Amino acid sequence: MILVGAPVGIYFSVRYLGALEKNYLKSGISIGLIWSVISVALDLVILLPMSGMPITQYFKEIGLRYLMIPMIMVGMGYLLENKV
Repeated sequence: MILVGAPVGIYFSVRYLGALEKNYLKSGISIGLIWSVISVALDLVILLPMSGMPITQYFKEIGLRYLMIPMIMVGMGYLLENKV
């Protein structure tokens, strides 16, 4: 999932941020947080009931990985905001 999700997420991040003319960092933070919340919510609604995994185990093994999304988006937004 990570090997497919990362390039797809980066592709859409580049497309989204590239279409903006300002507020790159603010948009990166917003979109990164929204995508993370949506990902965790979908997992909690679909994945957890199907797998029977306890929520603590989910966050240890899977959930914390979604923190990469806002990290990448904030990094991209910061770079675009401060480009020379």
